[in-house]
Amino acid sequence: MVKKKLEILNKCVAAILALVLFCVLVYGAMESEKGTDDSYKVVCLGDSNFGNVRDETGIIFRLERKLNTKILNGAFGGSTLVTTEGKRTEYQSVLSMYNLAISICNHNFGVQKASIDTLNRSSKTENYVETLDKLANVNFDAVELLIIEHGVNDYLSGVPIKNGDDLYDTSTFTGTLRSVINMLRKEYPQIRIVLVTPSYCSPTAADGSYRYCDETDYGGGYLEEYVNAELVVAEEMGVEIVDLYHLLDMNQENFDTYLYDGLHFNEYGREIVADILAECLLGDTE
Repeated sequence: MVKKKLEILNKCVAAILALVLFCVLVYGAMESEKGTDDSYKVVCLGDSNFGNVRDETGIIFRLERKLNTKILNGAFGGSTLVTTEGKRTEYQSVLSMYNLAISICNHNFGVQKASIDTLNRSSKTENYVETLDKLANVNFDAVELLIIEHGVNDYLSGVPIKNGDDLYDTSTFTGTLRSVINMLRKEYPQIRIVLVTPSYCSPTAADGSYRYCDETDYGGGYLEEYVNAELVVAEEMGVEIVDLYHLLDMNQENFDTYLYDGLHFNEYGREIVADILAECLLGDTE
């Protein structure tokens, strides 16, 4: 009887030790996925207006100088806030803010890397691999400020703005925004989150004519409706927001002063946007 009890006890101890070892290995694996570069205190995520121009004339480069701090430009051209399968390409879908937020919180960018690794390094996507590598290596425990600039591609994709029955519906713009903020706050409570709205824009149609964003609905509403919904969520969730749409006061008559193709900022526009961001982030304007 004593021998049998000892055998049972030994089995229990062995099982407990195995469980402890498994937990240690899992924890170690999770820790090894965490970024190690803690030199970045500011990270910017967004679309092509942040991501495409990365030289000294780009918005993020200019903002670095104005804030006198190192900024990681983690923006990907063509990306959306919402995961828009079927409406964007595969790599654009996995680079959505929603999927990036999941990867940032789980310390694992395997999904994005697998998708981008299948691409040819064309002129359009050549900075994606380098950007993703840097983003995956960031130690977000050391990040103090996260700037999120999205919305225009969601508008162009006709993403629904909201679901009145489900405030966290991640197929909608506001539901995804709430979900992203919640995820990031839970994992990184120290990070100051600042949203940046899209600006007024006038993309061109196939015939070369302009599609003014205050006259064109791609299925989800006019662009200002997305902006106003983002303002509501920011107030509701208690996060800061820089409202480029209204601060720039762009319209059908003057948009080409700031945009070179009706959608992307020219050099003058990038300087103005960097000025506005710096002023708002430093607290010099309301």
